[in-house]
Amino acid sequence: MTNKWLIGTLRKKKIRGNKSIFFVDMMLDKVSDFRGFSFFVRKKRCKGRISSLRIRWRGSERILAWRMLIDCPFQAAILSWRGRISGVRMVHFYFKRTFLIKSCVAFLKYAYLKRKMIAIGIESTAHTFGVGAVDEKGNVLANETDSYKTESGGMLLDQVAKHHEAVVDGMIEKVLEIVGTENIGIVAYSAGPGLTPALFVGFKKAKELAARLGKPLVGINHCAAHLSIGEITTGTKNPVFLYVSGVNTQVISYEGGKFRILGETLDVGLGNALDKFGRDIGLGFPAGAKIEEMARRGKYIVLPYTVKGMDVSFSGILTKIQNLYKKGASPEDLCFSFQETAFAMMAEVAERAMAHVDKQELLLVGGVAANKKFCEMLQIMCEERGAKFFKCPMQYCGDQGAMIAWEGLIRFKEKRFITEINPYWRVDEV
Repeated sequence: MTNKWLIGTLRKKKIRGNKSIFFVDMMLDKVSDFRGFSFFVRKKRCKGRISSLRIRWRGSERILAWRMLIDCPFQAAILSWRGRISGVRMVHFYFKRTFLIKSCVAFLKYAYLKRKMIAIGIESTAHTFGVGAVDEKGNVLANETDSYKTESGGMLLDQVAKHHEAVVDGMIEKVLEIVGTENIGIVAYSAGPGLTPALFVGFKKAKELAARLGKPLVGINHCAAHLSIGEITTGTKNPVFLYVSGVNTQVISYEGGKFRILGETLDVGLGNALDKFGRDIGLGFPAGAKIEEMARRGKYIVLPYTVKGMDVSFSGILTKIQNLYKKGASPEDLCFSFQETAFAMMAEVAERAMAHVDKQELLLVGGVAANKKFCEMLQIMCEERGAKFFKCPMQYCGDQGAMIAWEGLIRFKEKRFITEINPYWRVDEV
C-alpha cells in the first residue's frame, strides 16, 4: 500500500498570562494500533507540556487531538508517529513551526491506556491454518491464513497436521509483529469441532503462546465463531443463520440464551459433498470454486431432492451424480445440476426456519457462502418474502483466525470457554 502523509494543523487558541495555548488536530485514517510518539527538536530552547488528550470521532474518521501549553517562540521540529495506518508501519509528518515536549513519557503511557484489549485467534480445525487479531470494537488488525491443498485427492490427516506445523510459527510471529504484544489480553483457539490432529496443532501453539505472553487461554467453538463474525461484519441483529461449510450444514437461531439448531444435514455436509464430487472428476481439493466455474457451462439434469422438515440429505444426490458420471454424463451438466438442486434445498429450509421463528433477516456464513449462485438464490427467496439477506464478507467466509479472536473476546467476557479440545463440540452445546 502506498505511503500516506498525515496532515496536522497547529492553531493558536488564546493566551493565558504569558503562555499561549495551542491545539494540534491530527486526522488518523484507519488507526488500528498505537506504537508510540517520538519528538525530535532541532533547537531545544522552547518548553511545553501536554495539558490534555482527546480521542474522538468526526463522522467515520478518528481524530487524535492534544493540547499544548507553550511559553516561548516556536521552534522547528520533526514529529514521528509509529503505528499502523492503512497498513503502513511508520508514518512521518513535519511541522515547520512547533515545540519541544518534556512530558513525552507520560504522554506515551496515557496513549497506551487509551488502547483497547486485543485478542489473538488461532484457527486449525481443518485444512486452513489461520492466525488473526481483533480488538474489543471488532476491528480486525491482522488476519493471516494458509491452506493445505492438493492437485488430486482429498485431505490426508497427517499431511494436514504437517502443513499446519510448518506454517504456524511464521504466521504467529507475523501477526505479533503487526499488532505488538503490549495490549494482547487473551489467546483464543478453535477447540472444536474439527479434525483431531489439526486441532491439536492449534491448541499446542496457542497454549505455548499464552504461556509466553502470560495471558489467559480461551478455547472456543469454531461454528459459533462463524456466526459471531458474520453478525459483527454485517450489522445483523439476531438473524436466522444458514451455516454451510465443509462438514457443517445447519440452520441456526439464537433463542433462550443459546444457539438452537433448527435443521441440519442428515449425512454429509454440502461443502464436503461438493469436494467429494470434485475429487471424483479430478478437480483436486478444495473443489468448490472449480465446480462453480464449470456449472456456468452446464444444463440441468434431474437429481434426487431430499428435504425432511428443516433437515436435508445430500448422499442421494452424490451417489446419483457419481453413477451418471461413470455412464458418460457431462461434468459441466452435473456441476450445474448439483448446485441447482442442493442450493434450492437449502433455500427451502432457510425460508421455513425464518417463518418458524418469525425473523426477517437471513445471514449466510461458512465457506460455501463464497458461491455467487447460492447467494443469488437466497437473495431472491428473501426478496419474495419481504426479508433481508446478508452474506458474511468474502474474507471472513472461510476459516480464519479473526473470527476465533472475536469469539474469544465474547466468551472470555462471559466466562464461557474451555481449555482443551473437543472434536465433536456442537454449536448447540455452547
